[in-house]
Amino acid sequence: MVKPAVDKQTSKETTLTTKPQTEEQKTSAQVETSTLDDQPSVETTTNETVESDRLQKIKEKLIDTFAYFPDYISQFYQKYQRQLKVIGSLILIILTFRLILGFLEALEGITTLSISFELIGMGYSVWFVYRYLLRKSNRQELLDKIQALKAEIVGKKS
Repeated sequence: MVKPAVDKQTSKETTLTTKPQTEEQKTSAQVETSTLDDQPSVETTTNETVESDRLQKIKEKLIDTFAYFPDYISQFYQKYQRQLKVIGSLILIILTFRLILGFLEALEGITTLSISFELIGMGYSVWFVYRYLLRKSNRQELLDKIQALKAEIVGKKS
């Protein structure tokens, strides 16, 4: 036996999508209609309308975000300006350090320069020890220079 399909509507009336052909189908359709009429009407929301509402809200949020994106960036920068500068400086220092190390490694690959840099470094170390560390008066002179440099950097005498 084929049951007629019934369209769901929010009103109390129901309509049949197929017309009954036999007498038996007519009576069963009348019974179904009468039982459907006795039930209270229920408002149903389909998943499609809920999903389309959700998609519409997401779309509106995205449009608002992209429309005011420069304002969001400027507010973020104003709020975290100091931290961003510190992070940027650290990244710049790290990149500079890596660049210098790469350059020195490339120079180290040249044997003549490598040997000459080592000799220059040893010569400077010998001169520094002879000039500042052998005599007490020279050590005091070095300490005075360090204190003056420290005061110049910090801004006060310590």
